Amino acid sequence: MRRVLTEFDARRLLAGAPVVLVTTRWHGVANVMPVAWNMPLSHDPPLVGIAIHPSRHTYDMLRLSQEFALNVP
Repeated sequence: MRRVLTEFDARRLLAGAPVVLVTTRWHGVANVMPVAWNMPLSHDPPLVGIAIHPSRHTYDMLRLSQEFALNVP
């Protein structure tokens, strides 16, 4: 079930740097990667940083699609 969070709740969930799921899609091919290297960057505007090594398939998917979803399980 999909749930949209308020900005406050999203910041609270990310404060402890949990493992998050980064999902991407390029030309109909979906990709999911667990990411432990994430951090809040800004409150206004709300920005989150993630670290993915260039050797990972997800890196190429992100570079090509230029968009992703950050999922907090």
